[in-house]
Amino acid sequence: MREDKILRVALDWSVDEIDPPRSFGGWNTARVVQQTHESLFEDDFDSAPVNFTDPTDVVPRLAVDCEISDDFRRYVFTVRSGVTFHDGAPLNAEAIVINYERLYCPDSLYFSPVAADFNRAGVELIDKVRALDNMTVEFTLSEASPEFLRYMTQEDAPGSQSLISPEAIRNYGPDECSDRAPGTGPFRFHRRFETEYGSAVELRRNDSYWYGCSQIEAVQFLPFPDRDDRVKALVDGRVDFAYSLEGADLVELSARGFNVPEFSPPYLWYLVLNQREPQISDIRVRHAIAHAIDRKALCAELFPGAAIPAVSAIPPGAPSYDAFAPDYYPYDPGLAKKLLKDAGFPNGLVLKVEAARAGSAQLNPGGIFERLAQDLKKVGIQLEVNLNP
Repeated sequence: MREDKILRVALDWSVDEIDPPRSFGGWNTARVVQQTHESLFEDDFDSAPVNFTDPTDVVPRLAVDCEISDDFRRYVFTVRSGVTFHDGAPLNAEAIVINYERLYCPDSLYFSPVAADFNRAGVELIDKVRALDNMTVEFTLSEASPEFLRYMTQEDAPGSQSLISPEAIRNYGPDECSDRAPGTGPFRFHRRFETEYGSAVELRRNDSYWYGCSQIEAVQFLPFPDRDDRVKALVDGRVDFAYSLEGADLVELSARGFNVPEFSPPYLWYLVLNQREPQISDIRVRHAIAHAIDRKALCAELFPGAAIPAVSAIPPGAPSYDAFAPDYYPYDPGLAKKLLKDAGFPNGLVLKVEAARAGSAQLNPGGIFERLAQDLKKVGIQLEVNLNP
């Protein structure tokens, strides 16, 4: 194989098992799966939204169209003809029924409790999936779901509604398809191999791809947990493409001739507060934490030009994003101190934090928590941060 026909991609973490509906790997695994597997409907990445913060359109992929009832409870898909999985199994209505029984139907031989749990939000309203004929499949829902098609587009594990070969499910069982779950995409899984920084995978071109054959013969996805290592690998020519460079000197990379695309993914970096912990159970403490963090300064210092302060749990690029949503928790350290005093902590408190050192879309956890600790210290909250490898 010619070296100039291999695309090498730097990721910020190892790649999880390749079995999209059952994978827990987050965005890194999704970046691989997007090349190997497809869904009935997917995001339209060929056409930019009218507004920068709007969601993408949803368009047919392994379906050619979908008839939707007026009450949004019945979806009838016409399956794309001439498509085969990487193991040669045909894409038809039966293949779709088997894939979805794996996700929603506990009485089925093909049911996977793990895959069902990972995909709960997208499939919990499904009452029945049945083949109307060889190339037509009907989904009946228990209640209206206007966003049902959009759930099919989600490939950023845990879980996914990307289809795998029904023969793999039959031969290996619904919970034993890891790295042997052929899809229909332009590339097929070839091998998994270890690197200095963790597990990597190599894909090979699918010469029978229904949409046309790629000029690239192989793609290697390589983990580099440290952002600076990803930048160096890119500059040194060891990789051709790198994800998650937020906080790097993108201007300099652009000046070196690298293409630095800009887009607005529906992504939110957030803290999970354990309300079983007595201190955190007091809502005034949680409000104090929110008012103590200078989100604007954090974005400007750590991710200049690549992040904006969040004012709600719905980020830009999500269908329900509101650009005019009020900021209920503006930076106000004085108010944070008062709230802590009112909650019975006039001398402050100590909070323990468990976080990942790196990982799928984690950006820069060390830098973020260092910045958070600085802000919180000003109002009397001490952070004890444990960054897990």
